[in-house]
Amino acid sequence: MVKLKLRVGPKGQIILPKMIREKLGIKPNSYVTVDLRDNEVALQKGGRNRGVYRVVEKLKETRS
Repeated sequence: MVKLKLRVGPKGQIILPKMIREKLGIKPNSYVTVDLRDNEVALQKGGRNRGVYRVVEKLKETRS
């Protein structure tokens, strides 16, 4: 298991290190799937952009 500490930019963005992108085969303009689990966020290669919208909707629900 690889554990990295990443800094969040002013717009809430993180950059996946090259080592991780290469290992997973993530290319520019490709998609990743985000899975929100309690206090964790898991990223997976692939998926469609509709998954992003589901996560955004879930986040909106938790804010209300």
